[in-house]
Amino acid sequence: MILAVVFANSVGNILVERFNGVPAEERLHWRSFLVKLGADNLKGVKNEELLVACHKPLKSPDGTSELDKTDVS
Repeated sequence: MILAVVFANSVGNILVERFNGVPAEERLHWRSFLVKLGADNLKGVKNEELLVACHKPLKSPDGTSELDKTDVS
């Protein structure tokens, strides 16, 4: 299941965002994470190229996810 989708341009401006089942208090964290992930994948890309970034959080033995350990500040 896809929880969040953010479409942003190469400078990080959010064009469209959709959240499916994500509580309001977690949306800012998801938005920041997805914009950062997209920016990392867009480094050095020309405007005419199309990229899709996807990320599935993995649970670690201590019960936290990769997303919990990601610094989005």
